[in-house]
Amino acid sequence: MDAAAKMALTHVNITPLPLHPHSAKRLISRLCHSSWDSSLNTALRITSMGLYHSDSSPQLWVRKQSCILDVALTRLRLGHTRLTSHLHRLGLSPDPYCPWCRMVEETIEHFLLHCSRFHSHCVLLRDHLVALGVYL
Repeated sequence: MDAAAKMALTHVNITPLPLHPHSAKRLISRLCHSSWDSSLNTALRITSMGLYHSDSSPQLWVRKQSCILDVALTRLRLGHTRLTSHLHRLGLSPDPYCPWCRMVEETIEHFLLHCSRFHSHCVLLRDHLVALGVYL
């Protein structure tokens, strides 16, 4: 065995990479992101909004100008809020319903777009979203 090992070391054939190192680095990065994304898709559960972002590319909601705003947007996106629907899932609220609309579950969508308590704010938010080309 030692003779075979020595012979293997003396006859080293180095195969040149057909890719430029920069291209190889990009390819490896893409493969890692793809692998991570497939693992992430199986690990994530659906949030209270019923949506999640399924890739690990840079996210538009992370602005890096205000940590407080980034945290608030991320919590809204993930459904980690102090709304009764989330608190109810954690066992911290007796029911998931909106205190003002009664028999309607207090979800993020309800809170931002439909709640009667914040009707004027909801209308204003919808108008701004339409101006940005976002239709609900």
